[in-house]
Amino acid sequence: AYVPLKQQLWEATKHLHPWRNNDSTFPEICYNISIYDSELPELPTITFHFSGGADLEVEAGGILLPTGWVDGDLTTVCAAFRYSPSINIIGNYNLQNYWVEYESGENRVGIAKAKCGME
Repeated sequence: AYVPLKQQLWEATKHLHPWRNNDSTFPEICYNISIYDSELPELPTITFHFSGGADLEVEAGGILLPTGWVDGDLTTVCAAFRYSPSINIIGNYNLQNYWVEYESGENRVGIAKAKCGME
């Protein structure tokens, strides 16, 4: 799932300035943006489709993670997704606007959009 996600994210972010690092422990999808921007760049919603018909929509606020690194007038943001050869993880940053319920005995996960008034 990661390779198509990465390709689509690169396509959707052509308007941004990529930041590259040769450190393999670092996320491979990063950008430099102006520190004067009050919001993260506009991005399309990413939808994950799960077996059983469930969909998880990750909006722009859950796609790019501010790193806190600043260089002059630029700061670095990175995709909140990482590659793993053996497992796909959708993490807390991607799920920040969702309630998540785990039923390990039934081998199920439930997700619901949170209505917390923070949008």
